[in-house]
Parts: sequence; C-alpha cells; structure tokens
Amino acid sequence: DARLKRSLSRQKSSEPPVIMSEQYYIAVKASLYSTDSTVFGLDPVEISALSKRFPNSQTPVFNGVLIKGNALQVINLLSELGYRVVCSSGESEIVWTLRRDILISKQSSRNGVVKGGTPLL
Repeated sequence: DARLKRSLSRQKSSEPPVIMSEQYYIAVKASLYSTDSTVFGLDPVEISALSKRFPNSQTPVFNGVLIKGNALQVINLLSELGYRVVCSSGESEIVWTLRRDILISKQSSRNGVVKGGTPLL
C-alpha cells in the first residue's frame, strides 16, 4: 500500500512526455530498366539493412550508396523500414523522394517549454 502511494505521488510529480513527430527524407535514383539503384540520405544502420538483403551492395557514391537491386525492390524494402514515396520525377532515370516519420519524446517543463528529446524510432 505504501509502495503504491509512493508510485502514485511520483507519477503526479513527473510530467508526461510530449510526443512530437519529425520527417526524414531520402532519395532513390534509378531507371526502371536497370538492375541497380542509388540511395541518398540513409544512415549506417539502414545501409546495413539494405546490404543484408542485397549482398555486395555497399558501393559508396557521392552522398549515397549504390545498391545492386532494381528500383522497385529497393523501394519495397525501404517501405519495410517505414519509408513512403512522396513524389517522383524524371522519365528514363527517375528520382523517388521517400519520407519516414520519426516520433520524438520530449519532457515538458512546468512553464510549457519542451526540454531535450529522445528518439522513439
């Protein structure tokens, strides 16, 4: 009973986190007739995930990485990582822009100012 009261008083004194969302964008450049794609903006963990699915793919290019997989295979794998296509441009060589929403938890202070964030995803 005393432990429950302490727990409840701690919950009352601590303020709930503020959940915010940020968007993170990447780009995939390829031709629908090609067997490889170039991806720009991935972090090292995401590059590792792509490399596991597409072996011998970690060929660095300027600001990106060359993946030995066709564009649709790469986009489908990126959708498993939470990315969604938001637009595309081009004809023979196409650039797809993909977005992933990242939830951020920030502790709210008593005066309403949001303090330091912790990524949730």
